[in-house]
Amino acid sequence: MQGSLEEDLTSLRKLRDDDASGALKEKFGDGEDPSKWEYVTVDDGRVTSIDLSELPNLTELPAAIGELKALKKLDVHGCSSLEKLPDAVVAREGLTVVLPDQLNGPLQEDFAALRKLRDNDASGALKEYFGDSEDPREWKNEWKHVVTVADGRMTELNLYKCTKLTALPAAIGELKALTTLTLGDFRGGCTSLAALPDAIGELGALTTLYLGEPLPRAPKDTDGAADADAAAATTAATTLAAGGGPAAARALSTLSLGEPATLALRDPPGAADGHRTWWAADVEERLARLERRSVEDRLGRLEASVRPGVEERLAGLEERLAGIDWAY
Repeated sequence: MQGSLEEDLTSLRKLRDDDASGALKEKFGDGEDPSKWEYVTVDDGRVTSIDLSELPNLTELPAAIGELKALKKLDVHGCSSLEKLPDAVVAREGLTVVLPDQLNGPLQEDFAALRKLRDNDASGALKEYFGDSEDPREWKNEWKHVVTVADGRMTELNLYKCTKLTALPAAIGELKALTTLTLGDFRGGCTSLAALPDAIGELGALTTLYLGEPLPRAPKDTDGAADADAAAATTAATTLAAGGGPAAARALSTLSLGEPATLALRDPPGAADGHRTWWAADVEERLARLERRSVEDRLGRLEASVRPGVEERLAGLEERLAGIDWAY
């Protein structure tokens, strides 16, 4: 690899001093030994990482950034005024760049889909719920933000208090990195929402769907067959929750009790790890009772078939013992 630590340090000083905005001067300070700068990492005698994050006044990265030949990581997250990266950074192989949101294409696509979701709602409920801001990260209900961004993508959407929403726009299917969609929790949910759109079936990353309202529960009884019917009814109700749309039904059919997906109907996000929803526990309870009854029935049948033979043999043994002369 070309270069040396001394050349790296010279490039860092040049990087700081060539920044017209003064943001890098403020970040690094006046020290002349960049190896001691807080946001610089030196490894194996070379500068390998620079943290330039959260510099909203930084408008341009000086060309000197391209002179750091051993650089492996560059963090410019939160540099909200940065309009582009130097060609030397874009073309560098083996360099990981943590981008600011405005330069993150996939995240901007997610935000565009969210705005489309809001604006395509004919009822106006989502507009009322999200507000007018063009930045979805600012959308929030009375107690939390409704949009979660993780690893540069929009991963969670919380609509649990949007009680006036009557139809979820098809734009929901454009949120390709969405893993968790909350339409309700233990406090209630989108109570006016009658069905889910087929576009739910396009959410390939979705693993958790909170519906809020519990599904119908079959009455408990002592009939093992009824328990099996109850489990089947719960499965059927899960599919019916899709509102009849085939793609949505297929999507929901994958969000069941199995891993990695979970269809949660009542628990709020943030529930303890391993916590089961009430309906899953109910199904497991019914199946466990069915299994216990099956075992008990088999033991009963076994006892019924064995007992007569055992009793007959015991009677014969007693008769034989009674005929023995025990006098000595």
